[in-house]
Amino acid sequence: MERDESCQSPGMSEFSDEEEVIIRCIHGRACARRLLDLGLVPDERATIKRKLSNGALVVQVKVCDVAVSPEITSAIGVERSP
Repeated sequence: MERDESCQSPGMSEFSDEEEVIIRCIHGRACARRLLDLGLVPDERATIKRKLSNGALVVQVKVCDVAVSPEITSAIGVERSP
């Protein structure tokens, strides 16, 4: 999946379990609509609950846990929450 060069935030997959992040951008139109439906939207806080053996992440957004594939997590630009 192509990364949008206008967003310099690292991918969500680069963070560790239990880290809280703020979503800054979503790279690629193909996945953006589905992620928006799941609540993974820019400026939303999310917590990385755990990394699965296949590289996918379980992410908590608001009160829901969502499993996201490694290809998609690398397309979500985030920064560490203060």
